[in-house]
Amino acid sequence: MLTRDRFDAKTAGRIGLVTEVVETGDAEKRALDIAATIAAVQPEAAQQTKRILVKPQRAGMATLAVGQAIPRLFDSWQSNWAADR
Repeated sequence: MLTRDRFDAKTAGRIGLVTEVVETGDAEKRALDIAATIAAVQPEAAQQTKRILVKPQRAGMATLAVGQAIPRLFDSWQSNWAADR
């Protein structure tokens, strides 16, 4: 990005600039699907996840390890929330 080189979506996915690549015209539907999934998460879990992601960014630290931990945390919170219902 700093070199202003152009690259396609597949390359952006491969190098980690995006989390998912979809077919042309499917981006809005996929974004709404993701939004619905996030909206279904217990609010406290969503807030904690946001805190985990934002704090390292503010400190100027890499978020790779945090990003790798998020799916495990999300699965745990989702399981606990489902058990409480």
